[in-house]
Amino acid sequence: MIVLFDCNSYDKLIKLSRNDLQKIKDRVEKIIMPQVVREQLNMMIERPDKIEKLSKINQIIAEFDIAGKIAHIANLDANQTYFDSLPKKMRNGDKEIALIAKEEGAVMITDDESFLEGLKLINQRVCGFEGFLRFLV
Repeated sequence: MIVLFDCNSYDKLIKLSRNDLQKIKDRVEKIIMPQVVREQLNMMIERPDKIEKLSKINQIIAEFDIAGKIAHIANLDANQTYFDSLPKKMRNGDKEIALIAKEEGAVMITDDESFLEGLKLINQRVCGFEGFLRFLV
């Protein structure tokens, strides 16, 4: 299984046990890490109250990267037709993340209602974080 976690999912990953993280590492073939997600995560640097959280997220990303599970992807050129098929309430950065998931054949992992709703409407593979965990562990 190839997955793409949105920023909110990384927040949830840091709350998992080492055992659950290992199960994800064992069962997921590849984690797509788009540049746009990295940029969203890096915005935490500007917030002193988020530095510890960012550090934990970066540690998990590094562990997956060392295991050869991370695929770093540059941002894609905007695909206006695809963007227009998604709900208007989705931010452009989120639409870009969804496009990368589609192009990479990844299941989008998110609890963002606009992501879930929008991607289900166009029959793109998407899964809520809790559903993803139940499937894997």
